[in-house]
Amino acid sequence: MSFSLQRCQPASIRLVDNEQFQLGQTMQPVPGYYGHLIQGLKKMYVLKIKGYDVNQMCAMTLMFEGSYVRVL
Repeated sequence: MSFSLQRCQPASIRLVDNEQFQLGQTMQPVPGYYGHLIQGLKKMYVLKIKGYDVNQMCAMTLMFEGSYVRVL
């Protein structure tokens, strides 16, 4: 059976509510000048162009374990 047909499930799933999400955003390391510029452009895209509300955001992370080929 090929890898793509086998069942693939994450080793970890984490759901982050809005309060945890905002705290995580404030605790990120301070980027350099160009990093600050890129972060600003990303923020503008997500908030202004796509119209997301920072007070309504949440996040989910999935972690898979295994070799690159198996997880891909």
